[in-house]
Amino acid sequence: MSQQDEFGLSTIGQVSVRVKDLDRAVSFYRDQLGMPFLFQVPNMAFFDCAGVRLMLNIPEEGFEDIHTSILYYKVDD
Repeated sequence: MSQQDEFGLSTIGQVSVRVKDLDRAVSFYRDQLGMPFLFQVPNMAFFDCAGVRLMLNIPEEGFEDIHTSILYYKVDD
């Protein structure tokens, strides 16, 4: 068993990016970059980036100034 198998994570499934203006960000990723748009729900929009899902989201009230990135890994179970 390789070290990668023991760890259990090998593929990123989703990346989360915080935005201030969701409509403007959707327009940029879809219209300027040509990234395939998947769907949008309140405060979130999703794109396909070569098999990795990109989630754009507006931070919840009170968390606007916290800078963070979130990676979601695919796992077998």
